[in-house]
Amino acid sequence: MGCVDLRQDADDLPLETKDGLCSVCQKLGFDWSWECPECVGAPHSDSKIERHFHIGTVKRLLGKPSCPGCRLILSSLEIPEQSPPSLMEQELQVSLGFLVNHGAYSENYEDGYELPEATESLNEDATVWVACFEVTLEGPRVPPDSVRRGRIIRNGPWYVKENNEGENSELRGRAVSPIIDVSIIKDWMRVCEEGHSHCKLLAPLSSDESKFRLIDVQEQRIIDSTHSERYIALSYVWGLATPAVLTKDTLSQYSLKGGLQAIQIPQTIADCMQLVQSLGERYLWVDSLCIIQDDDDDKLEQLRTMDTVYRSATLVVVAAAGNDAHAGLCGVGHLKRREWQRRETLCGLAHITAQPPLRETLKGTTWSLRGWTFQEAMLARRILFLTNHQMYWSCKRNNWREDMTWGSRAK
Repeated sequence: MGCVDLRQDADDLPLETKDGLCSVCQKLGFDWSWECPECVGAPHSDSKIERHFHIGTVKRLLGKPSCPGCRLILSSLEIPEQSPPSLMEQELQVSLGFLVNHGAYSENYEDGYELPEATESLNEDATVWVACFEVTLEGPRVPPDSVRRGRIIRNGPWYVKENNEGENSELRGRAVSPIIDVSIIKDWMRVCEEGHSHCKLLAPLSSDESKFRLIDVQEQRIIDSTHSERYIALSYVWGLATPAVLTKDTLSQYSLKGGLQAIQIPQTIADCMQLVQSLGERYLWVDSLCIIQDDDDDKLEQLRTMDTVYRSATLVVVAAAGNDAHAGLCGVGHLKRREWQRRETLCGLAHITAQPPLRETLKGTTWSLRGWTFQEAMLARRILFLTNHQMYWSCKRNNWREDMTWGSRAK
């Protein structure tokens, strides 16, 4: 089915509605009548339902500040009110679509869409349909790989049938705060550690394997691993500025209790140390402080054990935002995350903007261009991606995201 051109309707007088939608937004399906009535969240089988719309330029939508639909669409793409002329004339399309998981699990962060949230009760064979509006910004001067996309979801509830107790699960959009809610990460870790056999360490490390060092975040020092410690590993970007590093001369000092307190630790590493403590963990692996950087023999030995480091880590934290080690972790410490969400009530239903899938979010980031990225992601059992918008989780059984959540359906 083709794309319906609503641009000629932009100047029509809108029907009187309590929401104040403009004449174009009234035709986009914000009443969600295009969902399957028997299975809310899944596609309607009626092939006559239009699903793709041309809605005009950025300038047209900015000229409708009283329309909550226009506000929501622009917000989904993070388009400011004061936009440059080159952006004002670009065209917008809206498509009625679905974030789909066939079965409750995806293989890894490259496959499919993230499930909305950790849930022990959702049947593994369930097909999850998350209906959404996909907004696309494109123009003659926009390269295909630079097309901007945004998403709008209903701020709940959908009902996904059904969980192991025979009840329906309730799906809602979730507000993302500027500061990370550590309890969300703890819930993700708990569900994974208790319920995902695929994510367990296949065999404990033996004493014959190469030793590596860890940061003890409680005692603020470097220790030699005994292979029995639970630890978190950090995957980040060094950048042009050389961070504080472990050397042959500093090894003794950094190994003393409190030895790391006397140095200026790069913000990304310092924030990760804070996050480790907040999660109730104690040990952290970071390449710059766990490998002796001016010792070729140590470097070679540690490089040989990289697979062990990432495979054995309880969790790998990816600093997906920022260009160097001084950028910090968004939402941890003093660096707040960008406030990007918008909520509007349209046709009597609550709506909220949502982020694209992780694979789109990672495109073009400095982290994704690193040589070690593929190895780290493939070896890790659990990965927590921290972007400047929100958190994403990827393990061997699930992909989850912060801006959606599950709950039990209200009786």
